[in-house]
Amino acid sequence: MKKASPLKFSKEELEREGVKSQGTEGASPTKPPDKAQARIPPSAQEKAGTHQKEKAKLIAPSPMDGSTPIDKSTSQQKTKRSQARRLFFEENPDMSLNPVGRKKGMPLSLKAVSAGVHHELDRQEEDNTGLEAAHSTQKSASSTLRFLRQQRDRTRQMKARRSTPAREAKESTEAVESGSNASRAAGAVKPSQQTTTENPTFSSNPFSRWQQKKAIRKQYAAARKAGSQPVTAGATLVDKIKSKFQGSKAFIRRKKRSALLVGGLFAMLLLVMNSLSSCSVLLEGTLTSVASATYPAEDADMKAAEAMYKQMETDLQQELDNYLSLHPEYDAVTIDCDKIEHDPYVLISMLSALKNAKPWTIDDVAGLLHTIFDRQYIRTETVTTETRYRTEWQTGIRYVKDPYTGKWVPEYYQYEVSIPYLYRTVHVEIENFNLSHLPVYLMSRQQMGLYAMYMSQLGNRPDLFPGSPYIHKYLVAEYPEYEPPAEDLQDPVFAAIFEEASKYLGYPYVWGGASPATSFDCSGFVSWVLNQCGWNIGRLGSQGLYDRSTVITAEEVRPGDLIFFTKTFEANNDVTHVGIMVNQNTMIHCGDPIQFTPTDDAYHIEHFYAFGRIPR
Repeated sequence: MKKASPLKFSKEELEREGVKSQGTEGASPTKPPDKAQARIPPSAQEKAGTHQKEKAKLIAPSPMDGSTPIDKSTSQQKTKRSQARRLFFEENPDMSLNPVGRKKGMPLSLKAVSAGVHHELDRQEEDNTGLEAAHSTQKSASSTLRFLRQQRDRTRQMKARRSTPAREAKESTEAVESGSNASRAAGAVKPSQQTTTENPTFSSNPFSRWQQKKAIRKQYAAARKAGSQPVTAGATLVDKIKSKFQGSKAFIRRKKRSALLVGGLFAMLLLVMNSLSSCSVLLEGTLTSVASATYPAEDADMKAAEAMYKQMETDLQQELDNYLSLHPEYDAVTIDCDKIEHDPYVLISMLSALKNAKPWTIDDVAGLLHTIFDRQYIRTETVTTETRYRTEWQTGIRYVKDPYTGKWVPEYYQYEVSIPYLYRTVHVEIENFNLSHLPVYLMSRQQMGLYAMYMSQLGNRPDLFPGSPYIHKYLVAEYPEYEPPAEDLQDPVFAAIFEEASKYLGYPYVWGGASPATSFDCSGFVSWVLNQCGWNIGRLGSQGLYDRSTVITAEEVRPGDLIFFTKTFEANNDVTHVGIMVNQNTMIHCGDPIQFTPTDDAYHIEHFYAFGRIPR
């Protein structure tokens, strides 16, 4: 039992000293606050006082000694009812905007705006790899700042708990606060989350996206080589992070050692991530280019597909060599056959593009190989017949008179006759359409872009078919560079043509290609460049470009004019190739690949047709 205080004052003494009565006989006078009590915020002291008053109301004075406690169960019930009434009517202004009773954070409106900004950044990351790297840096920094703030709040709470009066005051108000929070939380409605939308599907071609990333890598490499670093969104984010980090100075002062350690690690993290963000476009572009331009099939399946196609070509050649024995219904045969050959990289690139860059096996492409074979080797058989005559001996019978008996007796004899018959001659023509010319007839625009991408890097497998001439064309050969003199670039028309044409140096030759998304052939390249530089000629072939041009002499040629060639391959047209002149003896054209080429070598002199200029 609690001892009564030895210090008792009468009512008159208390009033004389200026101390108000508590309304209960024998109550202790007000105890002066100690140092710990003085540290309690006034609001907490008021809450503690209110709680003490509520506790005092639950204890009824006894008529015998004034201190007998009431029954516990009854006290608990009354306490619950009292708290329920108090929790229902009381309103804590500090808790109105913060249901969980913690420190106020970002308003809901700002959180919604922040979430929308982050959602938009996530949506744009696939288009801009530099933005993706900067956004990742900002996310990591935000997570670290939240961790530091949580540690700071926990430290403050632990220090506040060390004071016994403060702890008592806090515990006395927890029931009121928790009840009030619970009542408001029951009726609270969570803000609706923003719905996210999927990234828009790219309408561009994979070969175009691959070339764009390749161009970005070149720009960053040039900037780094010149000693300048491109400005990215990461630099701005670092400044913002530093400004936010200054708000944690109070925590750093209290936890100097821990803060220095965490700050040092955080600074190292920022330094590393900021350094990597400037190179993230190069790294991601390189990895993406390597992955997207690599053949999706296994080596065994690609070699099996090549072997199967070569066996089909071998069977065709053997049939031509033994045609009459295999087709006895014909009396004669004439054969006109192009050279039976193909390039394995063209074949594998076509298969991978037709399979939409998805992994494939030899069983998946067996039927496709026959389709490609029939489209490459166009077979035509023409049968002619004529009536011919051949001489044959036949046996006849005739009657003669026997000179001895005078009777007529039969006599057999041999004679020649000419017998007509149909002479059947078959004329077999095998046209090799050139496997590299088939993509435009078999593929969609998307698939042609994939084909061009695979051919530009040979599927990143130059070791797969080492005998292919494309290895030298695309990966080994060094083509001449050309920088026009300043006086030529003063012509705005030629300056625009040269700038546009130079963008596509190194693009592979794709028969029928007419845009950067599919790569180009010779006439498609020239048509594209002219259309981008003020002309409106549409898509013309080499003959069509010549027909639209005004023929000029060699003395009249200036940079930007066209040069035409003939009989560079078998065709019905007179003009079969076209290029753009950049000086008197150099052109830029879609050879294989697009390149600068001299026009005064033996080959081009032999096939030269004319110079021309298309009026604007």
